[in-house]
Amino acid sequence: MVLVEWTAYHEVPALPHDGATIATEEVETMNRTRAEQTNPVSTPTLPAAMPISRVLRGALGAAMLAMLVQPLHEGSWSGRFFFGGVVFGLAVLYTLIHLAIGRVAPRLHPWAGAFLAVAPVVGVFSLGGTYAAGAVGYIGLSLLVQALRGDPGCEVMALPGLMLRRTTHLVCILFTPLDWIEGKLRGARRGSRVPRTDRELDSARPEREGPA
Repeated sequence: MVLVEWTAYHEVPALPHDGATIATEEVETMNRTRAEQTNPVSTPTLPAAMPISRVLRGALGAAMLAMLVQPLHEGSWSGRFFFGGVVFGLAVLYTLIHLAIGRVAPRLHPWAGAFLAVAPVVGVFSLGGTYAAGAVGYIGLSLLVQALRGDPGCEVMALPGLMLRRTTHLVCILFTPLDWIEGKLRGARRGSRVPRTDRELDSARPEREGPA
């Protein structure tokens, strides 16, 4: 009861929100942005999947799957099940890799990570036989998913990205340069780039309205 009466006659002073506080917040924001710029791996960006590149992805994926139609048709049921198991196993493996990169190594360099990411499927392909067919099938299916969804980046992460509803920051060794070249030729801007200069930081900052 005493506390209620005290607060009724004594207003709690509001925290000052003057120009100095606003300026301090702006300086801290700019410092964080510049700190991120010092390590380009911390803010990886990929060029958008361009139309021609998407067509090439789809065509290559369809061609790879078409190569497997006759061998699977002429093969035994056990071979077909084994082929499906290889494709499924690669999908599970790359889903785990996708989750691990997102939680453990989110700053993994896009190009270095891409070379590491393709190592498992290349290793499976090197085993030959049904293993190689499963690796080709996985890559072909992944390329079709990329072409349909318009996802940039490493194709081995396309199926995990579809299931997890997220895209990877790892590049595609073959198609990312094509996306970049096509984007440059079309005059397209690369997505979500961090401002690089003080002038860009000033232009990116929203203008504050003056006092009413």
